[in-house]
Amino acid sequence: MGYTGDTKALINPRENNYTNKKRIKFLSNAFSVPLIFPQVIGAAAFIISAVILMLIRTVLFGQTSGFSLNTFLTFISQSNNSDVLNNIFYDLCYLSYMFIPFVIIAALLKQNPFSFIPMKIHHADLILPAIVFGLFLSVVGGFYSGYFQSLLQLIGLQVQLAQFSSFPNNIPALILYFIQLSVLAPLCEEFIFRGLILQNLRKYGNFFAILVSSVMFGIVHGNLSQTPFAFVVGVALAITVIETGSIWVSVLIHCLINSTSLIFDSISYYYTGDLSNRLYNVYILAVLVLTVFIVIMLRKKRYFRTAFSHYSKSTLPVPTAVGAFVKTPGCIFFIIAYAIIVVLSLSPIG
Repeated sequence: MGYTGDTKALINPRENNYTNKKRIKFLSNAFSVPLIFPQVIGAAAFIISAVILMLIRTVLFGQTSGFSLNTFLTFISQSNNSDVLNNIFYDLCYLSYMFIPFVIIAALLKQNPFSFIPMKIHHADLILPAIVFGLFLSVVGGFYSGYFQSLLQLIGLQVQLAQFSSFPNNIPALILYFIQLSVLAPLCEEFIFRGLILQNLRKYGNFFAILVSSVMFGIVHGNLSQTPFAFVVGVALAITVIETGSIWVSVLIHCLINSTSLIFDSISYYYTGDLSNRLYNVYILAVLVLTVFIVIMLRKKRYFRTAFSHYSKSTLPVPTAVGAFVKTPGCIFFIIAYAIIVVLSLSPIG
């Protein structure tokens, strides 16, 4: 029952290893370099937005005493997620943050992404199992992420996530906050990682493509709280696209995962962490029950007899393909840049 992709999923085996490795290196640079840009693009977009916001508040609303360097620095250092105007500009910043790299990658590859990325669902009967599978691995990823945070605490460190330090306290701002995390993020990230990256790398083997796209997806999150979680979820989303044949299923699952996280974080923020934890435990139990049910159903349909076979096929041995991908200037710079960001996200406890 597993989706094996079209006849182009594996390239002509007569192509020699040198040609394959050369193409993988090109793809490595084409993916890595634009994905360093979001940090620069995000910083530029944030500063430009802050200037525009300051001008709007000063000229139209008279909310500040005037436009000066001191008031500007104070403004950009104080994030207010309850401010509707702030959230509008944050959403626009995020859209530029990920959409511009998407366009750059597509241009470097000389591809029309909307014809190259799989859109049509080939196995509608796998949508529900895919959703349950995605939610299950998001739970696993949550435990995995918690383990990393526990290790950090043992050495007296914690991860600072300024973006999620507060929640909106009014409906319009909350809607905009939801749009950023549960609509824009799934769309942009899926079309980059499970779209352009995964689909191009599948020519060299599904396992290799899943591994690389998921690792890059984790790294881009830029901190040791989200990176382990994002890697595990990335694996689930990549398998989902391969099995169902459509990017829209992974977009839906990504939206559900982010929305679920946002709901529990909101309950913790507005009510109590204890209530959020109790409800989350109920959610985990429900996901586990559904997962067992889905596994039993798929076994009865003999899905697993063929589900794993097309993940073992590859044009190059996986270590060789991974070695070719990581040993490029773009990928090395990508890893170093995000390693610095990870370090900067850490702070002493207390």
